Amino acid sequence: MMLEKSLKICLFLISSSLLAGQPSENPEIRPPEEPLVENIDDESSIARQDKTTSVALKGGYVFKNITGAGLSGQYYLSSDFHIEIQSVSGKTDLRSSISSEDNISVTKAIATINLVSVMARYYLSNSFFISVGLGQRKILTDLRLDSIEIDQYLEMQTNSISSVGLITIGNIWSWDSGFFIGFDLFGASIPISSGYESKTTTNLTTSDSAFSNLSQTTENLAKMMGTAVGPISLMINIGTAF
Repeated sequence: MMLEKSLKICLFLISSSLLAGQPSENPEIRPPEEPLVENIDDESSIARQDKTTSVALKGGYVFKNITGAGLSGQYYLSSDFHIEIQSVSGKTDLRSSISSEDNISVTKAIATINLVSVMARYYLSNSFFISVGLGQRKILTDLRLDSIEIDQYLEMQTNSISSVGLITIGNIWSWDSGFFIGFDLFGASIPISSGYESKTTTNLTTSDSAFSNLSQTTENLAKMMGTAVGPISLMINIGTAF
């Protein structure tokens, strides 16, 4: 009797173990787990979709080693294609580029650049863009030479105005709030046509070779800058879109 009862208990335990290992006819359906890291491949592109205009502060190298800053405004034809109007200005001291003459002091030698342009910007990917456009580039120089020994001076102002083509490439990252930040990494302003004029004021009563040499050096430098391809680089863009 005891043996028969023990056999029944063993059979019951074995059956229970086998049934527990079989899959349920109605398995529990669980929702897919969310990824731990959000996919941000198209985040900037999506953030631009409901925007129509933007304004930005710009600053960086506007012409070779001349730094400047300015403003830009954009109209969004689509999330990836924008029209931009921008104006940037900067200045630099040219005295290190002008060799001094005996008894002549280069008191002032300042170059100022202003670049106004209309650009078409196209985003090739989420944040990477290429921009092309047309503009006007104005380079002004202001020179003053003074004699160290006597009261003689020469002042000269030059003005180089060029019509330019522009191209830049860069990255700009955008957020849903409208805020964006990025750079025109590399680019150039390429003269299509240019004009030049200069004005000289002096109290010299006779020609002086030292004054003439320095003023001619400055004038040649101004003319060269007016017709040169102007590298643009590391131009930061910080702004908001609406």
